[in-house]
Amino acid sequence: MVNMMLTAKQEAFVSAYCSNGHNATKAAIAAGYSPKGAKVAGHRAYTNVNVNEAIKAFMDSVTDKALCTVNGLLEELEQARTKALNAESPQCSAAVAATLAKAKLTGLDQSGSTDIEAQALNISFKVLEPVKEMIITRGK
Repeated sequence: MVNMMLTAKQEAFVSAYCSNGHNATKAAIAAGYSPKGAKVAGHRAYTNVNVNEAIKAFMDSVTDKALCTVNGLLEELEQARTKALNAESPQCSAAVAATLAKAKLTGLDQSGSTDIEAQALNISFKVLEPVKEMIITRGK
C-alpha cells in the first residue's frame, strides 16, 4: 500500500475498509480502535483526507486489475467463438457457448432476475454450411 503519511492504525483501517465491503465501523475495530467508539473513529478515519485518498488509490488499482482480467477473458472468448465458426466443420454450439459466456461475463445475461430492462446483444454468426437445426436455450 502506498504510504500517504498514514499512521499504522490508518493503514490498517484502509486495508480493513477495502476488504470488508466498505464498513467504516468494522474497519475501525479491525484497525484496533475501541469497539465502543468505533462508529465515531471509523467516520473520523474515513473523512481524513489522507485515508480517503489511500482508499481511492487502492480501489482504483483493484478496479484496473479487474478490468484487465475481464477484457482479457472477453478477448479469449471472442477468439474461441471465431475459431469455432471458422472451423472446417463449423461448431455452432461452441460459438453460442462462447457468446453466452461473454454475455454472462459482462452482466448481459442477468440470470435469475425478473426485473430487468431489455438490453441489446449484437450477435452475428457466419456459417459456411447449411445448418438443419439450431436450438438456443436460456437456463442453467
